[in-house]
Formats: sequence, C-alpha cells, structure tokens
Amino acid sequence: MKRALIAVGVVVLLLVALTVAGLKALESGAGKDRIASALSSTLHQPVSIGAMSVSIFPTPALDASGIRVGGADSTAAPGVAIASLRVVPELASILPGHALTVHSVDLVGLVVSVRRTATGHWLVPVPPVGSAPNGGKEGASSGGLVLGLLRLQHGALRVVDDSLRAPSGGPTITTITGLEAEMHVDSTGLTIPSFQGRLGLTEVTGAAEAGTRGITFHLASASIDNHDLDALFALAGMQPYPGLAIAGTAPVSMTTTIAPDLATITVAGTASVDRLTFGTITLTKVATPFRYARNVLTLDPMTFSLYGGTEKGTVTVDLTHKTPAFAIRSAIDGLDVNQALSANTTMKNQLQGTGTVSADVRGSGTTQAGLERTLDGTVTFALANGSVHNFPILDAIDKALSLTGTASPALAFQKLSGSATLGGGQARVTDLALLATDLTLAGGGTYGLTDNALDFRVLARLSKARSAQVVQRVSQMSRLENDQGEIELPVTIGGTAGAPAFGVDVKSVATKQLKTEIQNQMGKQLQKTTLPGGLTDKLKGFFQKKDTAQKDTSPSQVRARVTLGGHRVDLLHLLQLLVIR
Repeated sequence: MKRALIAVGVVVLLLVALTVAGLKALESGAGKDRIASALSSTLHQPVSIGAMSVSIFPTPALDASGIRVGGADSTAAPGVAIASLRVVPELASILPGHALTVHSVDLVGLVVSVRRTATGHWLVPVPPVGSAPNGGKEGASSGGLVLGLLRLQHGALRVVDDSLRAPSGGPTITTITGLEAEMHVDSTGLTIPSFQGRLGLTEVTGAAEAGTRGITFHLASASIDNHDLDALFALAGMQPYPGLAIAGTAPVSMTTTIAPDLATITVAGTASVDRLTFGTITLTKVATPFRYARNVLTLDPMTFSLYGGTEKGTVTVDLTHKTPAFAIRSAIDGLDVNQALSANTTMKNQLQGTGTVSADVRGSGTTQAGLERTLDGTVTFALANGSVHNFPILDAIDKALSLTGTASPALAFQKLSGSATLGGGQARVTDLALLATDLTLAGGGTYGLTDNALDFRVLARLSKARSAQVVQRVSQMSRLENDQGEIELPVTIGGTAGAPAFGVDVKSVATKQLKTEIQNQMGKQLQKTTLPGGLTDKLKGFFQKKDTAQKDTSPSQVRARVTLGGHRVDLLHLLQLLVIR
C-alpha cells in the first residue's frame, strides 16, 4: 500500500512538473506571441502582451499583463482595452505531441468603446460586421493555438455619441460597468448569449450579437433608477428629456438594432412605471410598448392613471430637431377635474366634477408652458355632478333683473360639456353646454391657455321654477319669458377663470319683447281699422322686418315716419291713436 501511494505521488509530481514546464514554455516569447496572435484573430485588432507569469492555484494558468489592443490608447472610441488576461489551457494539450488548446481566456477589465458620429454612423471596433472571423472555423485559431471560451470579467461598454451633446458641450458618454459575460466568436460573428452589469445605479442584464445582419443589443432591468433615466435614453440614441422623472418600480426591456450599414437604428421594447412626472403633471401605473425609428418615438398603446381617471391612447415624439414635437391621441375616463386643474393651473378648487376628456392634439416644446403656446388640435369634454366656484352668474342675472339678495357664488351642475379647437394659445369652444338646477347655459367663446382669459357669449335660460320666482317678485319680467315660461337672457363672460366678469343684456331682450307686443297690438287694431292707400300692409311689413342693425328700439327711440296721402306721418303718434281707439 505504501509503495502504491508513493507511486501515485510520483505520478502527480511528474504531472505537475510537466504542467509547469509546459506553462513555462508558453510563458516564453514564442508562447506569448501565439496567444497574442490568436487574440488578434478573435478581436480583429492587433494584440500585444507585455508580460506573462505562471500560476498553479486554483487552476494552472498563465496571467498576462501590459495588454495593448490596436494602436490607440485605452480611452479611444472606437477601441478595445484589456487590463489583464488569465489563460487556462487544456492540461493534456500542453504535453509533447499535442496541439495546444486553451480551455478559456478570462478578459479581465475588457473595455469596448463604440462611437456614433454626428451624422449618425456607428463605429464599432470588433468584429467588423459581415466578416467571417477565423476563416470560417469554429473557435479562434492562429499559430497552432485554438482559443476556447472567452469570458468577460469586470468589463465595460462605453458608448460615445457625438450626435447627443452633454451639458459641457462634448459628446454624451454612457457606460455599462461591471460586465460579466461569456463571448463566442465563430464564422457568423460575435455572440454574447447573456451578460450582467450596471448602468449607473441600475442593475441590468442582456445579450448581444454582431454579424452579417448587423448588430443587436438587448438590455433589460427589473427597475430603472431615476438617476439613470438619461443614460437609458442615450443608449437608445435619444436625447434625454428635461423635466422627466420616475419613481417606484420601473421595469424596462429594449432591443436596439443597428443595420449592416451601421447607420440605421431602431429601438423597440416595453416599459412600465409606477409614477412618472413631467413638470407639474404626474402619471401613475404607466405601461406601454415603444418603438424608436427615424428619430420618432412611438408609444402605442400607452395606458396610465391620471388624477383618478384612466387613459388609453397613442403618443408620438419627433426628436429630429432640438425642440421635440408631440402628437397625442388620447381618451381619459373618470378624470377628477379639480385634482388636474389644481396641480397644473392657477384654478385651484374652482372647477369640480368627474368626466371624460378626449384629445387629438399636436405641439412642441420642452416645458409645459411651451407646449401650451404651441398646442393645436381638438379636445372634447363631458363632466358630471360638479360645481364651478367663484362663478356668480346667477347673482349677476339677479342684479340685472333688479332683484335684491345675493345668489351663491358657486354654481352646481349636473352636466358640463363641449368641444374645443386649440391654436394660437387659445381654446375655441363652439358648443358649450351647462345644465344646472336653476339654469342652463349654451354658447361658445375662447379660453386662454396661458393667461386663463375668458371671452364667451352664452344664452342663459332660467328654469321654469326660477323664472316664476323672478316674475312673482318683479311682474314686468314676465315679458322676458319664452313659450315654456323660462326667462332667456344673453350673457357675456369675460375676465379670467380666477376672476370672471358677467354682462347680462336685459335691454336687447326687452326691446325684442316690446316689438313683439307692439306688433300684436297693431294686428288687433288693424283688424278693426281700414287705412287708405295700402297703409295696413305697409305697417304689417314694417314690424315683420328682422332687426339686423341691433339698434336701441325702446319706445322713446322709435320715431319712424311713413308717407300717407303725400304727407310724412309720425308712426309712433299713429300707433298711439290706433291703440287708444
């Protein structure tokens, strides 16, 4: 037994000695050159090795330092840099009579730098797209040495983009650090089946490949950190958007594809965010697939919650120019209007209610104010069971009708609806309709998106019950009632949303009613009286003409004259005589 153990020990010592001898042989200049040549074939860049040393534990290997790849320095883009190598050979292959085979090469501190020029062309250091590395053979081979598995340890990917400018004025530089991956190189190109690393504070995973069909780079994260949002935009070739922030869990998955021309780029993926903020607008439960191509980002369909409501729609952002241009088609149901206005305008606690808002609008800008100035398109809205505060329209009507007392400055409504055309910083409403207990409003006008200015003309119709109360207190107001017993009054609404001003045109209604009353009385009297020269028909025709001039037609101002028997006759005096008769 003792002899057997001694024999085994001798064999082990011999194997160790042979292994060390073989590694020492590789450590020499010829061995270094063979390994450097094989790496050069793999990376498509000239590789030189400064020094190599032998290590036995934990696995017999060669450690290389002073690595230089290509002719540029380690910060060049495009470029490749390697801090050190660990070459693990197949032990049997270092014995005499065997072809040297490297089991694995650990590329420690590998940094691959790619560059996009100002014209959008990508410069990639390894491998050339469409090439057939290693003459079509599986694995990398040179000088009788076959490289097996390539492993990236503590690596990095640097993207230098001259088309995206940093605040300092230089190119945007985005780096994924801590890369751990396996890399395969064969006749079809380069493949990284999976990797993991960090984008700033965000842990990321992904995969990559490059070959005759171009470059594909997949990136995913369980949650993007808000601090890394700009870096994520830059990796997709998009300018970061100022004022955009996220919070909570924000998973994202995206695939970037660069065509064989190394200029055409598309990005597609999915994203969801617990909370997204742009200026004063806050969205929750955001989810959308997205696509970026030809400088246009498309989110379709995009869903989110906003101030108690839920939305579904399509958003496109054209990033061709410095100022992005938006196109939005969206419908929001169950929106709490007070929350929305209080958060984004000066109209805090002024309009309450829930409802539906749909929009088909376009605009451009990097701020909310800039967007409001450039918005154009259409918006429709329908609110229910709400109220307008600081809107004393009933009080203004009461005062115009010479009623004492003060109505509530708040106007509760059952329905408020309309549609608007946006443009020139204004919303032009053509079919405003409000239904309340005491009155209805119908009309149109403009609302200033930037200054909240109001310029509306509406027809106010008091309810039958409210009209009866008015007539009971001021009997003469019965002349303002329509056939349904409702008082109708033209009202102008000016000022601002925060301080509205009302103008009630009682005079025009009274004039119209007076004219009607005179016409009725004339009809009765003309049936009893026969006038010469066809004057009866002339008088009827006079009162049947429409009042298009909008002149003051109160009795004190009506002094029309007609010709009767060759003489000019004062029509008012004639009417008085007829009525008296």
